[in-house]
Amino acid sequence: MKISKMKKTKSISQEKKPAESRSAERRCKLSVCVFVNNEEQIIDRCLKSFYDIAGEIIVINDGPCSDNSLKIARKYTKKVFARPFGGTCEAHFSFAVKKAKNEWIMFVDADEYFSKELHEHICELTQQRDVDCYEIYWPTFHNDGKNDRQLTLGLEKKFYKRVLFRKSKTRFEGYLHEKRKVDGIVKKCDYALIHRPNADIFGKEYLKKKAKWASVAAKMLAQRPLPHGKYYYLLKAPVWFVFYLVYSLIFRMYFLSGIVGIRYAWMYACYNFNLNINLYKIKRDENCYR
Repeated sequence: MKISKMKKTKSISQEKKPAESRSAERRCKLSVCVFVNNEEQIIDRCLKSFYDIAGEIIVINDGPCSDNSLKIARKYTKKVFARPFGGTCEAHFSFAVKKAKNEWIMFVDADEYFSKELHEHICELTQQRDVDCYEIYWPTFHNDGKNDRQLTLGLEKKFYKRVLFRKSKTRFEGYLHEKRKVDGIVKKCDYALIHRPNADIFGKEYLKKKAKWASVAAKMLAQRPLPHGKYYYLLKAPVWFVFYLVYSLIFRMYFLSGIVGIRYAWMYACYNFNLNINLYKIKRDENCYR
C-alpha cells in the first residue's frame, strides 16, 4: 500500500539556511542520521533539505575526515562523529541507532536529500500509529555532461529504500548492506529521497572507491566460511561481470538513460568482478597458510 504519489522531485536545499531559527513546533520527533565520507561538496545540500524539520541530526564520517565535511556539518548539529574506517555506511548503523534519542530514525547518505514533498510530509509519516517502517522512493539522477538525467530502472519501475523506521521495531542482521528487519507494518512511500551523486562515475577516483568497497565487502563475506574453493570465485568473476552488464543494460533498461545508464551498468559489473577476485585472493591466501 503506497502512502502518496510524488508529483515532482524538487529539492528545497536552496530554500533553507542554517542561520534560520528552527521552530520547535515544526520539528518532528525524528532523528536523521547522515553518513559521510569526505563529502564537502554536497553535504550542505543534504543537511539543508531537512534541517528545519528534523528533531535531531547526527552526522557520522566513515574514517578520519580529510576535508571540510565535518566543519560544515557542525553548522547544523553538535552531534558530529568521526568513526574508525569501516568502508561502508553499514559499519556505523548500530552506532547511529544508539546515539539517536527519538523513536523514529531515518538514514540518509550525503549524496541524498529530501524532495519538497518528503520535507512537507515527513512529520505526518512519523505520526502514523499503524506503520513501523517506510520504504521511501529513491530516484537516482546524474549529469552526463550536458543534461541532468534520471536513471531508468526498466521493469523495476521504481526503487524504494528502507530508511525510515521505528527504533523499537527494527533490528539489523549481518553487516554488508544490512537489511532492516522490521517486526511490524512496512509501507511504501512515494515522497522522494533524491539520490544525486556528485562523483564522475567514470573517473579514476570513483572507480578506486568502488574497488575499495569491493575489497571491504569481500572481507566481510569472508568472516563466515566461504562455501566454495578459490577457483570457483576466479571463474565467477568474468561470468558475473558479463551477467551484471547485460542485466543492468537490458533487464533494468539502463540503456534508456544514455551514457549515464551505460556508465552505471559498467560500474556495477566492475564492482562484482572485483568482489569475486577479492574472494578468490582470500581463499588462495587461506590455502597458502595451511
